[in-house]
Amino acid sequence: MRSLFTLLVATVLILLPAQSQYQLTLSGGTVVNATTLADDLAYPTAVSLAPDGAVWITDGYTGNIWRCAPGGLRTMVGTIPLALKINDGSRFGILFDVEIFDENGDGTYTVITMYSTADDRLEIGKSTYNGVRLSAPSLLMDIANVPARLGHSMTRLADNTLAISVGSFDNPDPSNLNLLNGKLLRIDLQGAAPVDNPMYNPERPYDASSYVYSFGHRHLAAVTQIPTDRSTIGGRLFGVEPGAYGASEINLIEPAADHGWRHTEGFCVAPVNSFACPKATTEFVPSSVAYYASDAIPEWNNTLLVGTMSIYGGLLVADVNANGDIINIDPMLPADNVLIVDESRQFLFVSETGIERPRSIAVSNDGRVFMALVEYAEDGTTRGRVVVLENPAVHTPMSVNDAADHTALMSFGPNPVQDLLNVRLHHAPSASWTARVFDLMGRPVAQRTMDAGTTSVTLETAHLVSGSYLLVIDNGTTQMSAPLVR
Repeated sequence: MRSLFTLLVATVLILLPAQSQYQLTLSGGTVVNATTLADDLAYPTAVSLAPDGAVWITDGYTGNIWRCAPGGLRTMVGTIPLALKINDGSRFGILFDVEIFDENGDGTYTVITMYSTADDRLEIGKSTYNGVRLSAPSLLMDIANVPARLGHSMTRLADNTLAISVGSFDNPDPSNLNLLNGKLLRIDLQGAAPVDNPMYNPERPYDASSYVYSFGHRHLAAVTQIPTDRSTIGGRLFGVEPGAYGASEINLIEPAADHGWRHTEGFCVAPVNSFACPKATTEFVPSSVAYYASDAIPEWNNTLLVGTMSIYGGLLVADVNANGDIINIDPMLPADNVLIVDESRQFLFVSETGIERPRSIAVSNDGRVFMALVEYAEDGTTRGRVVVLENPAVHTPMSVNDAADHTALMSFGPNPVQDLLNVRLHHAPSASWTARVFDLMGRPVAQRTMDAGTTSVTLETAHLVSGSYLLVIDNGTTQMSAPLVR
């Protein structure tokens, strides 16, 4: 085990408050800028990249889904009415994930959300994004007996299918192919099992095993896919998995294989009783992983970026060779911790008030790294933000427009609203604009369009039932949004 002193002298990446920038120099001399995209999130659980370059963020405390446009404008596009809140200091919190697909190639996005419920169910839903708001929700899957706070993930794969990690924790048996628990599933955008799944049964396509990609997992916290153009391991999946008392694993997922939970734990160099071996183990508790395949930050090319929820874990870098083996390990170390991390492979994130822990990581095609970071207070409350890591020698700095704080652009009230909602823009628009109120199903329930130059509007809201709504201001090119309560 590493001492506290060793951890504290590892490279520390200090990220400053919103819209500030910190410059990090890596071991090979590459300079990386870290810029805050959003810093007013209660508990960011996922950061996902859309085909148009927008960054989508989920907040596991509020249930809000945010979209950061490539130009920096951030708007709230929907809300999932989460029944379970972050209120007990749980390191992982609840699951709340999102992935975005251009399913029909027309720019109207299919959005898949996955979240856990207070009664330990895992729900996967599908909706449509039309440029303003999520609408037309439907339920794809509803899986029982899934721990609400541990070990789930959803990953968009290159073939427009989804890899779904279903946690088992320690019960029920993750090797039982009659159950979905403790498995990595692969589904299509209609919630069905693809016919090329490794155990697909055409005579029984709805059996649990038809959905299974791999099994014997305690709870895969995150999965990432190797780019398909990598000759040896292209298209394969890596996953990170917290252990029960240590021996957290980094696995190259073997299709149709039993990864051995409840039968074996720790590092091995050959299969143990037919159970697949991890590629590395670590003492730090992993929360997220992304494969980095870009020369934009050359020191990280062909590596796994592993976020951890351990207070002194931070971001770990695991070097991967062409066969999918992790290079920076020492098999002679204790089996629960063979991954070697030094000042070039470990980075801590520190705010003005404490240590932040990576909760989600995404890598764009041009080599930018997006991370959701969470800080835990002593009273169990959380605060979070999303940052982007860029190489200024390669990347044009990403625009940051903190338009989520719409107090600089508009005001509205009362909130909670009663019979009338008054909206005022702080600057006269040069084009006509529309104020709409949407319900949680994405349906407009109040609407008025105003002429260019006008700055105020009153909407009738007496007919609204009690609940949560979304106010959206749209001038045809830009949207602003804010939550509303009746």
